This record gives sequence, C-alpha cells and structure tokens, in this order.
Amino acid sequence: MTNRSSDIEAAWLTAIWQNATFTALNSQALFYDVTVDSGSDAAALRLLGVVDFFTCLTLRQSVAGMVQSREITYQVVVTRYLQQTDSAQSTYLTVRNNLEVVDDLVLSSLGPSWSNTVGFYNGGRPSQITTVTIDGVKCWKGSMTYAAQKQI
Repeated sequence: MTNRSSDIEAAWLTAIWQNATFTALNSQALFYDVTVDSGSDAAALRLLGVVDFFTCLTLRQSVAGMVQSREITYQVVVTRYLQQTDSAQSTYLTVRNNLEVVDDLVLSSLGPSWSNTVGFYNGGRPSQITTVTIDGVKCWKGSMTYAAQKQI
C-alpha cells in the first residue's frame, strides 16, 4: 500500500505535534509554508504576542525500482521560527534546542518506521540557523530535514 503525504502528516501529528513534550514548548505547528516577508496570517504566526511557530512540510516522490517495484521517498522539513526577544543568543539557542527536542521525538515516539508508514528513514539533517523578518520583526529560523523510503 502506498501512503500519501497526508498519512505521513497524520503520523507526525499524533507522535510529534500532539506529544506532551512538544506541547510543553508552548508553540504551534503549521502544515503549510509561510512567506516570511508577507504580513498574511500574522495572527496565526504569533503566540502570546511573539512570532513563535513551527512548519512541517511533506513531499512525496515515486521512483522506479528494480523488477517492477517502486521506491517512494518522503521528505519532511520541520522549520522553527522564533522572534528574537531578550537577547539574540537566548532565542538562537531556543531554536536549536527545540529542533533537537523534535528530533528526539522522531526517534522515540515516531520510531524508525514512522508509525508504520515507511520502511525506514535517515536521521534528521539540520540546516544553518539564520535570521528572517516576519511581520516586521527579526526572527531566528532553523530546520531539520528528514528523508524516508518505502518499497512497493
């Protein structure tokens, strides 16, 4: 059976985004991309008046395999956005640490088969943490990219 991106997102929703460890971060996860220079959805990007959210974007690619098989590759990109508040170093470290919390949840709660939606996955690949402007305020942006495969 081939899973759709929505199946992957549902597994992540249950295992990661609704997990008590994640909800303790007092942030939110969005399943759509955000244009950092636009003011659209500004209210949805703020929590307690501060730009504070994650995005989780899922892509699926199908490639011909050997002997009438197919390899489905799923890519999940988790991006953390957090407004620079008290000191840049403090919120920078929060972004890094929050991404590591999500990475730990992928290992412990989602597991190697992502709740039986994939055959296996490669560990998360972090990006460099950079600054972006969202709704007129400077924010840190960091991400982890996950790749998973399933043979059908």
